[in-house]
Amino acid sequence: MGLHVKKSVWVSNWVWIVVICCCIHRISAFQTGTILCRPHRISQTEPQQEQQMNNVVSARQRQMNNVVSARFVSPSGIDELPNMYQASVFIGIYVMLTVATIPTIKSIDALSNTMGLERWRNTFVDTSLPLLLGLFYVCAGIGHFALADSFKDIYPPIGTWGIWYLPGSATFHVAWTGAVEALGGGGLLYGAIRNLLGMEEDYDHTAISKLVLPLSALALFALTIVVTPANIYMYTHGATMGDMGPLHLSFHYVRFAVQVLILGLLFAIAKDSFFFAWGDELD
Repeated sequence: MGLHVKKSVWVSNWVWIVVICCCIHRISAFQTGTILCRPHRISQTEPQQEQQMNNVVSARQRQMNNVVSARFVSPSGIDELPNMYQASVFIGIYVMLTVATIPTIKSIDALSNTMGLERWRNTFVDTSLPLLLGLFYVCAGIGHFALADSFKDIYPPIGTWGIWYLPGSATFHVAWTGAVEALGGGGLLYGAIRNLLGMEEDYDHTAISKLVLPLSALALFALTIVVTPANIYMYTHGATMGDMGPLHLSFHYVRFAVQVLILGLLFAIAKDSFFFAWGDELD
């Protein structure tokens, strides 16, 4: 009986020893695992956070450089190029615009000399050209306000081409360019109608009134150059106005040629109408 009790006590002690050892082992393993897991958990969390930040930055860059890419498809494919090449295209188009406009101006001068200054003045500079271009720019200016959202669609967002960081919102730039177009177009119309009707005014008012035409043409010449980035944005990024679908590359080439012609005509109106007004005052 005594031996049986001793064996029971001995077995019970060993059971308690095993249980205590297991508990100590579990606690030690848990503490060790916690300490060892911290660097591992950090090493998993930091790359995830970094990847999330990179994804956010990439999304913002795509939003800046390819605004509404789901709607706009660029047939030129230039928006897929690195920013350095996009910037080169932007600058290259301005160079081409300058190179093409200069001979156009000279060609118009040659045409005026062929026609004779008096005929050129009465048929084109003082009448038909400012009348047609005036109507065009007045309508375009009104469109900036009537269809403001459509014009905002073709305004380049910040970061476009990697070089476009002009201050001011699209709403602001659409508004002021529209106002200048409307006022400049109105000035052309005023000069054309005044000449068509043969309005006679006293000397002082005549001198001032005759400057409206050349100054309006000069302002629109400068504005047409200033708003060229919107045209370039349409070409390089496939931006369109409103719900208009993708534009074929031929559209951009034709518009470029028309823009060169308009620049040449505006310069001719500004130069020749000022020359004629100055000559009239000398007489």
